[in-house]
Amino acid sequence: MYGSTLVPCVVGDLPSRVIGAVHGAGRVISAAFRVDNPRLRQRFEKAKHALAQKKEVAGKIHVHHTMYHTTRDMAAAKSIAESGFKVGHDRNRAAFGFGVNLARDFGATIHFGAARGKTVTLVCTAAVGRSHDNPTEHPDNPITIPKYMRPRKGYDAMTGMGGYFTVISASSRVLPMYVVIHEPEPGTRPAPASPHAGAKYIFWSY
Repeated sequence: MYGSTLVPCVVGDLPSRVIGAVHGAGRVISAAFRVDNPRLRQRFEKAKHALAQKKEVAGKIHVHHTMYHTTRDMAAAKSIAESGFKVGHDRNRAAFGFGVNLARDFGATIHFGAARGKTVTLVCTAAVGRSHDNPTEHPDNPITIPKYMRPRKGYDAMTGMGGYFTVISASSRVLPMYVVIHEPEPGTRPAPASPHAGAKYIFWSY
């Protein structure tokens, strides 16, 4: 149904920290898939090596093995698993700058967008490199100030909302590992909406 790139797996095959994060956010995993894409993995390893070569201090590139990206639906997740993330240049969809938007905390992807029904989240590994925080409050944010759209000189990534979200400017430095479909636990109240919930440029990404 989803092609050879997405391999169905049981919940127990997921990293324990992912299972704990999903349950901790009041969600239940209804389906899970492992991303099997040697081409994307090879591209990621090459990009990670290039980033390490660029660094002068022991090749410290700050690889984060568990970062989350919630997308529109399973079709979008399948496209990412097959071809990788796409970095667009629509400022109205770039609250934190141009790049791949990732959250280090699973709950942030839920509460920030107030996900209520079945939701699709990719679990990724990312070679972040050196990052700096971007202002995100109007009017000092990337949407209104173009210079905030890309990392400053000497940096490789940007963060927003006090570090909850990281923007990786090069999609080759993000490797999707799993796709998780989840929904609220029975009897739980919907996640409280963020002040930004519903803004098209905040929650969904490419």
